[in-house]
Amino acid sequence: MFSKLLYLVLLAGIAFACCYGAFRLQKHQDRLPHDYETFDRFWPAALKKQAIWLGVAGLAELFGGFGFGFIVLLFVVVPWVAWKPGYVKFDEKKLGPAAKAKNDKWLADLGANWGDRARAIQAMFEQKSATIQASEYERWSDQVRDAARPDIHYYIYFTAMRNLAAMSYQERVALEFVEHLNSLANGPGGLLPANPLYGHWRTSLVWGDGKGQLDSDGCESKGLDGRNPIGDYLSRMQLGVPAVINQITIHAGQMQNDSRQPQEVRDICQNMLARFVSSAA
Repeated sequence: MFSKLLYLVLLAGIAFACCYGAFRLQKHQDRLPHDYETFDRFWPAALKKQAIWLGVAGLAELFGGFGFGFIVLLFVVVPWVAWKPGYVKFDEKKLGPAAKAKNDKWLADLGANWGDRARAIQAMFEQKSATIQASEYERWSDQVRDAARPDIHYYIYFTAMRNLAAMSYQERVALEFVEHLNSLANGPGGLLPANPLYGHWRTSLVWGDGKGQLDSDGCESKGLDGRNPIGDYLSRMQLGVPAVINQITIHAGQMQNDSRQPQEVRDICQNMLARFVSSAA
């Protein structure tokens, strides 16, 4: 009986070592969300994930011998290597398509072509009662000069929501302009080439430097400040509201003066700039 207990302890040690090996492998492959980047957070979730198989392996060792228990333990170890902890609703490969699907649905709900969407946007901002949604997904890397250290990888996914009535006049004017540009560039039947920058501007204004809210999916991120990943991301990308409004104003002036742009686009830019000037007077 003592030998069986000794083998059981040995089997538990092997299981724990395999769990640590799976953790190191996933960390090296940059597959761990920030909530699981330390082993003290990884191993409890990993053991819970395979609790039933661990129990079966222990019983197999007690009643069938160490070899039998070790074979069953393999059914525990292999899933650990492929397991993606922390991704309850999404894994990273689904985050980009999820954000795109939400943004595409927003544009589709506004209208089938840019003219219908333009009228819907104008009515929405005149009424000032709608809640705007903007979904964001971005992934990037920072190269580390030390060849012995891996590059640092980041990503973020979230959907911001904010009611128009809660925005300042300047924010609403800027967002209305960006909604038109996003429709013209990223919606079906638009007049401008696709431009992801308009989507980033939408997200910044809707989030409002923390004044907006998240939808039920929350925020998924890696490599950013865990206490405020959205603020950290927007700061790194220079997408704070004052910076974005400044970028929008410059962009509107450039497009208004560009004779190559469609007249409809130049008219929208002229209207936006006139409203900005009147608000500052």
